[in-house]
This record gives sequence, structure tokens and C-alpha cells, in this order.
Amino acid sequence: YMHDINSKDADGNTALHVAALRKAQTLILSLLRNGASIALRGKKGSPVPYISPKVFEVFLNECLETNGKSSEDEHFQLIFSYKFLVRNDSVSANYFPESDPLYRMSLGKKTRHLLKHPVLKSFLDLKWRRVRNYFYVNVVYHVFFVILLNLFIVDRVRYPNYNATNSSTLF
Repeated sequence: YMHDINSKDADGNTALHVAALRKAQTLILSLLRNGASIALRGKKGSPVPYISPKVFEVFLNECLETNGKSSEDEHFQLIFSYKFLVRNDSVSANYFPESDPLYRMSLGKKTRHLLKHPVLKSFLDLKWRRVRNYFYVNVVYHVFFVILLNLFIVDRVRYPNYNATNSSTLF
């Protein structure tokens, strides 16, 4: 009989939250290996600030595998596991996007360097590839808006008494 490793107690904490708050690093590593999600928040928030950077690094190294072929083989593949960032079953009220734990890592001076780990770096690269077109469209839209706003302001400064109903006064 299997239990959901991400189930919550009466306070809304998962086993990972309790282990992280107690700084039980070997238990944290075991929970992460068995599918605990860092994307869930408990009563005290994200478990990320309470997890040792060394534990994260060991775990992230385990999330990177190969298909067993030699690196010189043309069919060589690296396999990244991102399952610790998301929860695929029903979304609870305390579910946050997979980028939230990465944001929490970026806030901590001790964990910030982990964002350069190949697993997290590849994940961020994939996320960027999905959203970059929206980002660039948004930038173009805002630049266009600022240009139009500046043209409007310059027009109002140049012709402060211009009335649209009396356009013959300009010439």
C-alpha cells in the first residue's frame, strides 16, 4: 500500500516541510529521492530555505542520467528529471508554479549557485524558450506605447491651446 509522499498534515505541511524545519538532511534527501515536491508550500512557506545546499546538489546530480551509451556514440542522451519541481495530481490550494522554488533558491546566498546546475539551468532554458516570444511581444508593445505617449506629450507641449473642433487656427 503506497501513501502520497506529498500528503499534508493538519498544519498543511508535507513530510518534506517537517524534515526541512527540523534540518534532518538525510531524511530530506530520502524524501526528495522518493518523489517529494519542493513546489508545495506549508504553514511556514517553502521548504527550500531550510534544505542544505549540499543536499540539493547531491539530489540534483541524481536527477541527471544518461541512456547508458558512450558519450562518443551518436545516440548518447542526457536525461533530466524535473519531477521534484511539479506535482501532477490534483492541484491543492497551496500549489505554486514550478518556478517558485527556483525563485526561493535565488534569494538565498548559499543556494543561489545551484541555479547554475545543469538540471536547473536546462529547466530554466526550456521555460525561457516557451515564454520568450510573449516576452518580446510585450517589450515591443511597451516600446510602441512609450513612443506614442511621448508623441502625444510633445504634441500637447507644442500646441497647448489646440482645439480639435477649430483646426483652422494652426495654419
